[in-house]
Amino acid sequence: MIIFFYTTDVKIYELDIQFNESNIFITLCTNMEKAYELVRLLEKDFDLESIIAREEPGMGRSLMEMLKEELSRCNYAFALLTQDDFVKDDGEAYPQARPNVYLEIGMLLQILGKDRVCLLTQDSVQLPSNLGGFKRHRFVHDVAEVGTMIRRELIAAGLIS
Repeated sequence: MIIFFYTTDVKIYELDIQFNESNIFITLCTNMEKAYELVRLLEKDFDLESIIAREEPGMGRSLMEMLKEELSRCNYAFALLTQDDFVKDDGEAYPQARPNVYLEIGMLLQILGKDRVCLLTQDSVQLPSNLGGFKRHRFVHDVAEVGTMIRRELIAAGLIS
């Protein structure tokens, strides 16, 4: 599959994707404890390999280059939205994921498609309204709390039986 990214009439880059069915991409997040919980769950319970964007070598690549290249090695992705920032709106504070995670979700949806992206949100993390229609699985303390739902998503995607 070849995907072209454009801004107005200027081609930004071209990406030739050869999906690897055994790798799962995990978005950047600041709460690495939650990312490692997800990695352990995927490896232990489902025998799947994970790529955590934050841990991949830079090799002189820009962040966008690194993300698209590492994502091309995957066939499914989890967007892990943890309580990274607190935003104040009309005097009320609420938790949200880092803004970069939302950019990555857009890339994931464009490249993999909505049937190959799963949103995992920590407790009261707010989603922007344009992501409100996407199904997400909420956990309070540990990612393992949504392990059954993760299993169902992976079965539906044909990655496990």
